[in-house]
Amino acid sequence: MTFFVPITCAVLGGLGVNLLRLAEFANHPKQDRPNFKDPYYILQFFLTPALGALLTYVYLASNTQLTPLLALNIGASAPLTFKTLVDATPSTLRKADVV
Repeated sequence: MTFFVPITCAVLGGLGVNLLRLAEFANHPKQDRPNFKDPYYILQFFLTPALGALLTYVYLASNTQLTPLLALNIGASAPLTFKTLVDATPSTLRKADVV
């Protein structure tokens, strides 16, 4: 299997999660919804599937055999994976020296 199918599945998994989050906002009052025109919101909407593609590529480059279903799962869970990695770093490394 080439890299195209697993990476495409990972991107679709990430987009699927974003679309589910977007659908949940329909149940929130209008003032509680995010500003969908905000560049930050648009960036994160497309960045999370890209993280899934990156993580899937790393798996494939490590000669890990991935089925399309597993690649979809990796894409959907990639933002949580990266968040866990960031949260696991010691807090002294994450804090900037504030004067």
